[in-house]
Amino acid sequence: INDLPVVFALDRAGIVGQDGKTHHGLYDLAYMRIIPNMIVAVPRDENQMCHLLNTALHQDHPFSLRYPRGEAAGDQLDAELQLIDVGKAEVLHQGKGKAGFAFACCLAAVGEQVKSALQAATILEDEGTSVQVVDVRFVKPMDPGMIEDLVDNFADVIVIEEGTAVGGVTAALLEAAAQLKGKIPRVHQISVGDTFPDHGEVKELRHLYGLDAEAIAAKVRDILEGGK
Repeated sequence: INDLPVVFALDRAGIVGQDGKTHHGLYDLAYMRIIPNMIVAVPRDENQMCHLLNTALHQDHPFSLRYPRGEAAGDQLDAELQLIDVGKAEVLHQGKGKAGFAFACCLAAVGEQVKSALQAATILEDEGTSVQVVDVRFVKPMDPGMIEDLVDNFADVIVIEEGTAVGGVTAALLEAAAQLKGKIPRVHQISVGDTFPDHGEVKELRHLYGLDAEAIAAKVRDILEGGK
């Protein structure tokens, strides 16, 4: 209520493997974003984690930062910490362009799923289908420039989030798009659904819920062929 600069560091984000149903971190993106003044950020790797934590510590508002269980992937860390513009998404892959729309579709991902989206883009472009990949990065506030780009340039947007199907990144994106005049693109969601996932290996559970690169690529093919 006092809008104080408290940092909420949320461990075990997303699917956590064999700790059981009670330990999956799937609901924070929904419940943190409903709190007034809260900033909700999701780093895609340990390098972004460092910069976002540095950003959080320089904010005047409450800041929620989620990160997964397990070891870091070993990505290269920048020598100096940076301040990231709060609410700013980042386009990581522009694709090669396609007639009608700038690209066949956009993959809008958060967290570790950004890497899966980039891998899916490589698979699809090897097949001749070009897609854009954007790291949404901030679930709240959501980048208005990103929303305008999606509304203006894409027929289909696939949101990839390792969380519940209710109230998370997809809901935030649709709410933001509804504030703009113009046609809203078809928005598709890849998530764990409205469920309590069982325990199991992270890799297996991600495949089960369509959150790995091969499954994402298959989802894009289905959409472009007229599926849902």
